[in-house]
Amino acid sequence: MNLASGFWPVKGVHGQSVIEANRRQVASSYATGIFMGDPVAASTDATYLAAGTSTLVSGVSNGASYVLSGKRISDKFLPASTTYSPTALGSANGSFIFAFEDPGAVYSAGFSAALTSDYYTYAGLNANCAGSPTGSTTTGISGYVLDAATLAAGTFQFRIVMLDDATADEDVSTANVKGYVQIQAPVAGASPYLTSTGL
Repeated sequence: MNLASGFWPVKGVHGQSVIEANRRQVASSYATGIFMGDPVAASTDATYLAAGTSTLVSGVSNGASYVLSGKRISDKFLPASTTYSPTALGSANGSFIFAFEDPGAVYSAGFSAALTSDYYTYAGLNANCAGSPTGSTTTGISGYVLDAATLAAGTFQFRIVMLDDATADEDVSTANVKGYVQIQAPVAGASPYLTSTGL
């Protein structure tokens, strides 16, 4: 996977290469677009929304389905402010995303900046998302990356499992270095093996 932004599943908790996505409803008129590769979160009313750069994460979006001009379509992203009626959960006209929510899934994600230390320094640290929450309406791809400035043993959205070692000599100073990450606890659907600090 060589995408510069977004979160992309690599494997599940038991090493399986196929991870199924769950259909999750998004509220009518939700003001933020949700793009493929966006971290997402469950709201208090059971609808889903974009997780932002600090909200607890439930999963990662893998596309959308919504009604446009009376016809249901599938797309890589759900446009901002998509409306439907009736607006109740379970509405036949509802807008949906398909979210990867495997509690142990490992995702590949790029960093917001080149890293500065030894390759092995980063395993077990944690980070939030960074970047614009607005993905590309041309490609449908997320604009999120891992925030290199938040790498620490604190309570952040993702835990670094390891860095992608496909770069020459495991060079962490390259602009395109990527990490393999898991969603942090505590949040429903997060890894039962991790604490909120990843320790």
